[in-house]
Amino acid sequence: MEKLITPAIKDEILSFLVANYELNALYSRCDLKPLLKIVDSKSNIQAVFKQFERLGLISNGSVSSLCYSVSLNVEAHDFLGRGGFVAQEEILKANINRLGLELENLSKELEPEYAEKASKITTIAASIATVLGFFKW
Repeated sequence: MEKLITPAIKDEILSFLVANYELNALYSRCDLKPLLKIVDSKSNIQAVFKQFERLGLISNGSVSSLCYSVSLNVEAHDFLGRGGFVAQEEILKANINRLGLELENLSKELEPEYAEKASKITTIAASIATVLGFFKW
């Protein structure tokens, strides 16, 4: 069974690329070992590369049987400088928690008919925050 691709794993892969490759140059390496130490399969490396491409972090990312190719974009440096995927998830969780608190405060100030609706929304926000808390980012 393959490892779950967590935000921490994606940050580690991106950090590896940033530390080892210059910007805007296409690199082809026939040594998957460094990446396989981070994530356990070629298919997971390919999946991460595809997401990195969609986000504009890399270009020309591909994985073959024993090799990989990648071109690093400056956006990768910017993204890691802002905390990467782990920070993005932490911000999401914090914003959902903040939303729940704001809705809870609002429900105290509303008329009873609206307070019940706000309470339902608060419960939904709390449920989302709880589910996110189960994941080890």
